[in-house]
Amino acid sequence: MKFTENEEKDWICSHFDKMIQTHTTEEWNQYIFSHPLLLSLNALPIISEKRGENSKANTAIKYLDSIRKKYWDQPESYPFGLGPIEKIIESLKNGSINQEEANLRARDINCSGLLSPLYIRALMVRLLDELNIDINFTMKSVEVAIEAVIAMPLPTFSLHTMMQSTEGYIRLAHGSLIRRPDGQVYNKAISLGQWSVNVANASHNYPLGSDFLHIIGSLSLDAYAANFGPNEDYFNNINNWLKRAVNPMPEPSLGLENARIFISDSIEFRDIGSPRGKTIKALLETIVYENFYLGKKPDIHYLSQLAKEALDNLDPIRDSAHIQRVNEIMGIYA
Repeated sequence: MKFTENEEKDWICSHFDKMIQTHTTEEWNQYIFSHPLLLSLNALPIISEKRGENSKANTAIKYLDSIRKKYWDQPESYPFGLGPIEKIIESLKNGSINQEEANLRARDINCSGLLSPLYIRALMVRLLDELNIDINFTMKSVEVAIEAVIAMPLPTFSLHTMMQSTEGYIRLAHGSLIRRPDGQVYNKAISLGQWSVNVANASHNYPLGSDFLHIIGSLSLDAYAANFGPNEDYFNNINNWLKRAVNPMPEPSLGLENARIFISDSIEFRDIGSPRGKTIKALLETIVYENFYLGKKPDIHYLSQLAKEALDNLDPIRDSAHIQRVNEIMGIYA
């Protein structure tokens, strides 16, 4: 189900009308954090156009914008407990519903119709913190969030929210795969990332597409490299590690090939400086690991060129760990 443009405007304004029927800031906050749709940047001009004719409405619009700005810059401090997705997650956690029912509730308009990019951004930051607590439940929780976002009925809001959720899912998948191999998580992250690349490139936002290529390339690299050094034991180590997979992972040769392709394709539109340096550093690592797995010796001259370019772009202070990694990798061939 998708709203028409007029239905979308009516839906947004109906929730704003309910919000301003309350009187205190505490009541406003209660309603806003239960209906984070109102914290979307795209909602504000619609509300202003339709409801900005009196001082109370204008005060409320400014209040919404101030909250949006605050928590966009500080997503880790966003208040949780009232929003539509975490209510479903809590029911899933206490066992009153199963995953299937949780996903079904997430797709309902009373959840999927209340989302915003800010809410999803903050939720993903919170879930990242919970990976160390319970990896199984965290990945079940993010599945609920993805189901809700995919079902969003709001044409003006859904694309930006989907892009935000995709980035969040990939970062969660990245953290998950370093802790535990899982082919289902890997494949979904790659698929969502490629979708985001295609969306960005279709709108000629090539730097954004490049950013997504970098993060799925880094995910694919670290899924096969984060826990083991590039040395003569790598072949046995990685294959033994992948035998523990919850769901079968792609073979290391394919995973590392994916990483090399994604990272190589991302370089052209990466910003000069640290972003470009980090991507080139990742390409350097990928080539080294790929060759170790295949039992080949890489082109040392090409690696030296990559190392120099990475070091030329990395910041000596902020990127010291990345610089050290470049030097460690090149030290293998000294």
